[in-house]
Amino acid sequence: MQGADINNSGVVLTNEYRYVGGSWEYGAVFLTPGSRVDLGTLGGKQVFGNELNDLGMAVGRSTLAGGTTAHAFVYTSGVMQDIGTMGGNNSEAVAVNNAGLVGGNSEIAGGGSRGFLYTAAGGIRDIGTLGGAQSRVIDVSESGTVLGEAQTASGEWRTFLYRDGVMKDYGRWGATTWEGLGPNDEIYGAYHWPDRGTQWLEILNSSWRPPIGMGIPYDMANGYIVGMREHNTQPTLGTPEGLWGLEEIDDGDWHFYEVSGVNDAGQLVGYGCNAEYSCGTVLLNPVPEPATYAMLGAGLGIMALARRRSKAGTLTRSA
Repeated sequence: MQGADINNSGVVLTNEYRYVGGSWEYGAVFLTPGSRVDLGTLGGKQVFGNELNDLGMAVGRSTLAGGTTAHAFVYTSGVMQDIGTMGGNNSEAVAVNNAGLVGGNSEIAGGGSRGFLYTAAGGIRDIGTLGGAQSRVIDVSESGTVLGEAQTASGEWRTFLYRDGVMKDYGRWGATTWEGLGPNDEIYGAYHWPDRGTQWLEILNSSWRPPIGMGIPYDMANGYIVGMREHNTQPTLGTPEGLWGLEEIDDGDWHFYEVSGVNDAGQLVGYGCNAEYSCGTVLLNPVPEPATYAMLGAGLGIMALARRRSKAGTLTRSA
């Protein structure tokens, strides 16, 4: 995804595909209207940011010099730090909460991979398994709960929830793929119907859910969820009151290909192209307040934060 995440201050973490020095490379950047901060690199030319917290800490992966291996990074206070691996060649950080707890995955010596947790004080540590050889972290919530998958002694993969050093087997969910944890430890994902070519939203431990029609969810905030409609047809916002395709709440100038982040203010980040074929990460900003999305079509500020394959400055416009 181009637009990876947005925090509650409205800072967007996104990944740019750009032509530098005769070759294409990826770089992770922070974007706000009027500003752009390149997160740098661990020596290689491929950097992917996955998530940022409200304190401006970002996590992801970067290739090292030579480009053959990639390590998990934590970016904070203007510095990208290599947090290493658990004995293997490659690692990646996938989630971070406001307490600075980082979750990720690393190859291990001898083959296979394990989920890990990282803090600045404690370093990187293996999260363990459900008796088998491998595990994988999917997300970390604000409460410190970790969602993931792990193998049992028989080699079966099962969902787990991990908290305070204890990994709890959360069962086998068949065709359901869990995508993440919400702000109040909701668990969200999608049930896949391969014979029908569609997906249905699955959400657990939640006091609300959007109406029927949401397919694969990508992010959740207080009162908002974003993802794709059933059949992967349209980037969509869901609230307790309804579902809106991003092009329904735009004035028609933009075509959206994805929506990847939402914050508690209802700001959305996605990727789209306008009528002039300028494509980029787009911030959709409710005006003046996101008390309800029933009237979103009547007033929405849209800012194209970065043009793809362009060194031009920030492009802004008002709907």
